[in-house]
Amino acid sequence: MSPKRVWGLTLVELMIAVAVLGILSALAYPIYQDQVRKSRRATAKGALLELSQIMERRYTENNEYGGSLPFATAPKEDANTKIYYDLSLSLMDNNTAYSLQAVARPAQAGDTACSTLTLQSSGIRGPDNCW
Repeated sequence: MSPKRVWGLTLVELMIAVAVLGILSALAYPIYQDQVRKSRRATAKGALLELSQIMERRYTENNEYGGSLPFATAPKEDANTKIYYDLSLSLMDNNTAYSLQAVARPAQAGDTACSTLTLQSSGIRGPDNCW
């Protein structure tokens, strides 16, 4: 009678597999976090562009940019939505120019280079590397 062969992992093989998984996750997690920040930033840029269109419509109708923002967060506030940016409007030159600003909340704090996005009535966007 021949002895039965037992199939399984040795402790060394298991530790190698755990080490490989640890290395892969240590590399993948920061990349994932960066993509999440970029996605949230894209939402804020979209909100700034939408607000810019609303402001231009106001200027066409009233010959000035006056008024308040229809929404002040990005993404737009909802009962189930977590807010990542606060939006604000600054009117200049007797309401004939404006500057829109998206300021990151603490949940988006890892995005230090792009923590504040701006869009002016002249079309100037800032910071350049974030748009």
